[in-house]
Amino acid sequence: MEKAHRKLIAWQLSMQLATDVYQLTGQFPDSERYGLVSQMRRASVSVPSNIAEGAARLYRREFRRYLSNARGSLMELETQLILAERLEYTAETSHLHTTINRIFALLNGLIKRHAQHSGATRYEQGVREPRRPIYRLPSPVSRLPSSVFRLPSPVFRLPSSVFRLTIINQGFKDHS
Repeated sequence: MEKAHRKLIAWQLSMQLATDVYQLTGQFPDSERYGLVSQMRRASVSVPSNIAEGAARLYRREFRRYLSNARGSLMELETQLILAERLEYTAETSHLHTTINRIFALLNGLIKRHAQHSGATRYEQGVREPRRPIYRLPSPVSRLPSSVFRLPSPVFRLPSSVFRLTIINQGFKDHS
């Protein structure tokens, strides 16, 4: 039985990308073995690993979270690849940048597709709406006049139709 993640083009391309990154970093200087080489290899392996782990989850929301993690690792790898170019550890990497951009687009498409079919919020589906203010009902304490809080007595009575408050330190207790 073939696993679901193996059918995903994003997973297939990210596996090829990881292989290419391993071959590329094999040519880096030995001084970078525990630095840039290690980080690039871990980031490249993280992309297909997150896709596979997310595909094995039961809920679409979890899958989207792992796809988002894969996308983050992909951008981390791209940043490290640009750094390797600037340090002149490698010459031509345009094919890797093309692959990264394609995988990024595929991950975005998967995230949007799973957001639309899973009861996700409109924001998770990519629909940006203006922020709405949060309206809260006032609590009974906030309706009391400010002069009530200036009383010297720690215990005071309000009309029995409201309720009785006991002030203890900084907190209030309702004794209705």
